[in-house]
Amino acid sequence: MSMSDSSLVRHLIWVVLIKLALLTAIWWSFFRSERVQADAGSTAAHVLVSPSSSGASQ
Repeated sequence: MSMSDSSLVRHLIWVVLIKLALLTAIWWSFFRSERVQADAGSTAAHVLVSPSSSGASQ
């Protein structure tokens, strides 16, 4: 591997690490405390919606 190749690899690794840190910070700031409650009844009601009541026009 030449010097420019190793420099590129090092640069790409830094970019990926910075992106992961930023995504983690965004998740920690905005989405960490969000919880989704799902039970069998609400899931079945959501999945088993008939096509005529879904609002889609034909």
